Amino acid sequence: MRIAVTYDFDSGEIFQHFGQTQNFLLVDVDGNERKEMIITNGGNSHHSLIDYLNDLEVHVLIAGGMGNHAYELLKQAGIKVFPGQSGLAKEAVDKYLEGKMEFNPNMVHTCDCHH
Repeated sequence: MRIAVTYDFDSGEIFQHFGQTQNFLLVDVDGNERKEMIITNGGNSHHSLIDYLNDLEVHVLIAGGMGNHAYELLKQAGIKVFPGQSGLAKEAVDKYLEGKMEFNPNMVHTCDCHH
């Protein structure tokens, strides 16, 4: 399984604007094995990030703020999405793997403000 987290390189926290994230924490999980790497956004932003993540074969995306349109496109791409998260990116991955991450539908913006 491959997990991507929007990533603030300076703080190690979840970046809070999906469409403007410059980096991702990418975590490959195979049984008890875990490989982590920091990657750039590939020069993509907003909607082109969805194709980028799909090409990377991401199964799960953990993010901060996100618009409804991006959320729906990610779901259509088969990526399980957890928007509205905050805190340290590595701790968020742990939380997801422990089955403790919850999806809050109120954290998806329904406006056209490109969050």
